[in-house]
Amino acid sequence: MKNISFLLVLVLWLICGTAFTQSDSIPVAIRDIIQIPVYELESDSNQIVLTLAYADPVIGNPEDWKKIPKGYVPYEVELVYTKYPLDYNKWVLTYGGLLKKRIENLIALDSLFKTAEIDWYLVLQTNCSSGPEAKKMFHGFVIKYRADNPPQTNASTASVPAPIPPVPYEFSSEAASKVKKPKPVQTIYGIEELEDVLRGELRLKDSTVFKVLERHPEWKNSLIVMDWTASMYEYGAQLLLWHRLNLENKISQVSYFIFFNDGNMKPYGQKKVGNTGGIYKAATNKIEDVIKIMNKTMSNGSGGELEENDLEAVLMGITKLKNFDEVILIADNSPVRDMSLLSRINRPVRVIICDPEKQWVNPEYIKIAFETGGSLHTLDDDILQLEQISEGKTKLNVGKFTMKEGKVVRIK
Repeated sequence: MKNISFLLVLVLWLICGTAFTQSDSIPVAIRDIIQIPVYELESDSNQIVLTLAYADPVIGNPEDWKKIPKGYVPYEVELVYTKYPLDYNKWVLTYGGLLKKRIENLIALDSLFKTAEIDWYLVLQTNCSSGPEAKKMFHGFVIKYRADNPPQTNASTASVPAPIPPVPYEFSSEAASKVKKPKPVQTIYGIEELEDVLRGELRLKDSTVFKVLERHPEWKNSLIVMDWTASMYEYGAQLLLWHRLNLENKISQVSYFIFFNDGNMKPYGQKKVGNTGGIYKAATNKIEDVIKIMNKTMSNGSGGELEENDLEAVLMGITKLKNFDEVILIADNSPVRDMSLLSRINRPVRVIICDPEKQWVNPEYIKIAFETGGSLHTLDDDILQLEQISEGKTKLNVGKFTMKEGKVVRIK
């Protein structure tokens, strides 16, 4: 793991005033800096929490790290603390030095934290207006771990399905069926409305995601990567309805969910290709845990510019996660911020386009689908070969395309 770059030090300095300096350079590369009101610990069987006291670098329960099963390694670390005072000019502690010492203490606990390929995140809690309030909030390391180098087999048998969890009654289709007059919903603004869709109290107008996934029961052990910016909340509700149906039928078609919000409300100038951030994983089939991750992603950002970091999210999934067969990208047809990462995608990508208002597909998603050896899907069409577009056999108003030297080229 390389030392933090000068660019990151500069970003930290811009964000935190003089709280961080080059002399405080920390020994790991930070993927993203997240600011949220209050951090909520989530239940995860492959997670260990090491506590810290306010303004203290000493790990309170180092012995808990020994509980990690043999043959497992960390792949993600969140260092959670408080941003108090909110005005960095009023800080009386050298927080850059404190941050460095905390990470050094974790590395001293296990050299894996220095050598492993780990995504590091700084999480700053902002809902505190006094020292006593800050001291009561959670401080510590939240560490996610996974099996190291599991055996590779054929794609059809690569994944061992996890036990299928029950659906809580409040979100079940049985409970939803008892609602006699659900209200039609045009737009979903928050997690409460998304839950109301599951409860049957709200009725969706569109069904693109649900219908595409229903048409393809052969997609199993999937890594589903979803644009989770504001325009996509309705489609996320469809994803949950489809997932609920599978769980109730004792079917598990998803190995992982990934949701991305394009940068956690970063200013445009700080959104760098491959390091925009705002990407969250749900390595569980429990519908309530998936909702928690969706809520966390929504709380930390809802988009911004038209461009989205689709390929950064896909790339993180295929490089950091294991034991899945299909890669499914659910996109909102907006421009892709990071097309330059396409050559690094080494798995076929099934692209589902969500845009019911017009029969138009952004050509960038055609490139993603067919240059990775994947496919393109809309409400009514499954485009499994590029020739279906180039020969004009679809309703997509995208012109004609062909393959030239392995690349998708538009015919003018």
